[in-house]
Amino acid sequence: AVPILVNRRVRTLRQEIEGSEPARTLVTSLQFNLVRQMSALSELMLTGDSASTGEYAAALLIEDSIYGRLAPLARELGPEVNRRYDGVRGLDVVWHDRSANARELLSESGVSTDMQGRRERQLFDRLLDATAELDAAILTRTMQIRDRISRAERLGLNLSILLGFLALVAGGAAGALAARSRRFALESEHRRME
Repeated sequence: AVPILVNRRVRTLRQEIEGSEPARTLVTSLQFNLVRQMSALSELMLTGDSASTGEYAAALLIEDSIYGRLAPLARELGPEVNRRYDGVRGLDVVWHDRSANARELLSESGVSTDMQGRRERQLFDRLLDATAELDAAILTRTMQIRDRISRAERLGLNLSILLGFLALVAGGAAGALAARSRRFALESEHRRME
């Protein structure tokens, strides 16, 4: 029964981390798409090339798809990962609001391109840092669950060894009691015969 119970527990824990590798892959894809967007935005601000707008829009569509697949995985991986995901999502919304209005901000504010670019870059850097923290939270959660799996397997092995030892002792004790009972029965039969 012990191996069956341990196996059931380990299976449950393994199901918890099934989403961690896909989640980390999605975080990497998210980072790549954010860099693509920043690159397209920078090119648009520097050159005014409208082709950059198409590149930005394409990366934005891919990003929305990534968020759609990442959200349920983040929820499954626990509250800390989900909190980090919400932080990334919040910074992303702020960065996109600012980057969507970047050209208007440049023309209306009279702020130099360098100054505006620095602000956008700082916000973008915070967003990338938040995605790195999300990835680290996913990795930490995965390591915690793997540690719990190892402990459950060790506990199961130790209990199996202990129960096996106790079964051998009980078997030896039962054999000794049976031998003693046979001996008493033989002695009793022998006395009865006398």
